[in-house]
Amino acid sequence: MTEKPKLFFHVQHLLGIGHQMRAAALTRACLKAGFEAHYISGGFPEELPDLGDAYFHQLTPTKTRNGDFNQLIDEKGDLIDEKWWQERRNQLIDLYNKISPDVILLEGFPFARRKFKEELIPLLEKAKNDNIPCATSIRDILVDPKKEKKRQFAFDTTNQYLDRVLIHGEKEFCPLERSFKDADCLGDKLIYTGYVDSGSSKALETGDLSEVVISAGGGAVGQRIYETALQAYKLSQNKAGIWRLLLGPNLPDSIKTKLKSQAQDNLIIEDARSDFRNLLSSAKLSISQAGYNTIMDILATGVNSLVIPFADGEESEQTLRAELLAQANRLSIVDESSLTPDLLADKIDILLANQAVIPHTPFPLDGAEKSATILKSLLRN
Repeated sequence: MTEKPKLFFHVQHLLGIGHQMRAAALTRACLKAGFEAHYISGGFPEELPDLGDAYFHQLTPTKTRNGDFNQLIDEKGDLIDEKWWQERRNQLIDLYNKISPDVILLEGFPFARRKFKEELIPLLEKAKNDNIPCATSIRDILVDPKKEKKRQFAFDTTNQYLDRVLIHGEKEFCPLERSFKDADCLGDKLIYTGYVDSGSSKALETGDLSEVVISAGGGAVGQRIYETALQAYKLSQNKAGIWRLLLGPNLPDSIKTKLKSQAQDNLIIEDARSDFRNLLSSAKLSISQAGYNTIMDILATGVNSLVIPFADGEESEQTLRAELLAQANRLSIVDESSLTPDLLADKIDILLANQAVIPHTPFPLDGAEKSATILKSLLRN
């Protein structure tokens, strides 16, 4: 083994930026733990999160067409075909041979990203033949497939190729089988790391609690939230202080321009900021979706929060996470299906009037560091 063990981390983002943020936090933790980290990206080369001193490798990229995970497109906007897959397989195996990793980490697969079996099964086969340990990184809550064969594929692939499944959550709060039926059949391969906090670990000072902060993660599916919030601002009885809309990087520029044109003295509309967590720490209310990283920001700051879980199609992850936290009195919920300016304005007025105190999270937020320790324990001597 080399002086520094080499981590080969395959990351495939298709929509939004949440997966990248969590993967970047894991990468940085592995660097601190003494790994030589190689971050292999299969998504489009948009602005990347902080990868520290990790090596970055870009595969021929793909993403979803209009948010449809059944349709993947290439750089020209065409549906990917077998020729495209062959190119990606070759790139991935070439990288594996060049890097000669000591451990492989996948992001999501085989519990998600199942289409990428075209390139990942050959990679896992090669690693198995070379006696290289492999693990996958998954969030606390998954979208359970409706087809039993997809669920069985995840179990069979895990049993055949993976040493560990790193679940970035707490079993006591939400065991994996709650969102992915029968996952407990994998037994000791399942390891709960605690939550991966991709934000600042520094202690934050609470300001004057004067702002309402409205965000929607990367913004790719947040247009409705922004537009409804602007209408709710006009209807709200609580306009004291600043209302701040933060527009995600994946929101189309034309929509950003239209939204920014509606800014007023107490209504700031700007691009998402790197000091988002600091803004939350001094906000009197946060309005957002319920993605993994946003919830980490909410839990870390204890900000009074109203979440609107993303629930298009078969997406259930954000809804379940929000419901569990609402049951624990950590936040309030508005269903996306029932979202209207009147309802949102009423909810905001009630929350601002009550100013409920959100207790600080009891959940461990050091999942990245624990994941790095687990990966080190897999290394072959």
